[in-house]
Amino acid sequence: MGTPALHPTPPDNGRKFVNAVISELSTLWPELKLVTGRPRHPQSQGAVERLNGVIQDKLKIWMHENMTSKWSVGVHFVQWQINISEHETIKTSPFKVMFGIEPKVGQASTVIPPNMLVNIRTEEYLDTILQNEAEVGGLMEAPQFAEARQLAAAGQEKNALRMTRRAIHLLSALEVGDNATLKVPEFDHGPSDSRNLLVVVLQRDEDLYQVGCREGRITTWYTAADMDPVKEKLLTPDEVPDVEMALRTAVTRYTGGQGYVKCACKTNCTTSRCSCTKKLLKCNSRCHPGRSCSNI
Repeated sequence: MGTPALHPTPPDNGRKFVNAVISELSTLWPELKLVTGRPRHPQSQGAVERLNGVIQDKLKIWMHENMTSKWSVGVHFVQWQINISEHETIKTSPFKVMFGIEPKVGQASTVIPPNMLVNIRTEEYLDTILQNEAEVGGLMEAPQFAEARQLAAAGQEKNALRMTRRAIHLLSALEVGDNATLKVPEFDHGPSDSRNLLVVVLQRDEDLYQVGCREGRITTWYTAADMDPVKEKLLTPDEVPDVEMALRTAVTRYTGGQGYVKCACKTNCTTSRCSCTKKLLKCNSRCHPGRSCSNI
């Protein structure tokens, strides 16, 4: 219990989310460390963004057809339409996967059999029917749930296999000793740091590769999709120091940049609380804008 030691920032916004208020937390709590979360996987994030685009397009059509600007009302109709539509991957609707039956509207949505609906004339008779479980019947049996979910699972497996075959066809495998440029995510390099890092393949475990650079071995294992092969042998495994480090650290050391280190001091950076002074770095333009500084 107590004040947090780590404060993660949302990965979608990255460093842009760290405003002055959050930056000053490190001044109030010297032990606090700000950690920028990694972005979501491109494949899953891309699926989310595509779904958002579909919702926006359908919502525009609904608003145009109903001649209204109340998009919050139309969201319910749009979401219902998406939930009852057949998806290409799972070969059925999300509604059926969830509930085991096709979606029903109006009188079809009730558990009362159709032949009994014709004879209903009073509310008392309706209450009698609803209380009679023998006439109404039970809930949907489990086999129908299993059938719908097996169909969805089979569709997902086929889609995954298709994507795997496509990736194997497009990506060339790397061998130990091959050189490549590793794409550095936006959240792992500073504004002045390199966006690509020259690496050499040290080990291979099926589709994963351990790589190293002139600063040391990278702790994270990567796939071929994260790297672009380099024909020239600019770096050999023997030139990689036997030291493990994070990609962010390797990029900062390689470029000699300051990375993400900055401060929000209000005392001219003369105290030991200054994060730049602690790391023996000079303050830069991103530190305490509009204030004087003695650490320049």
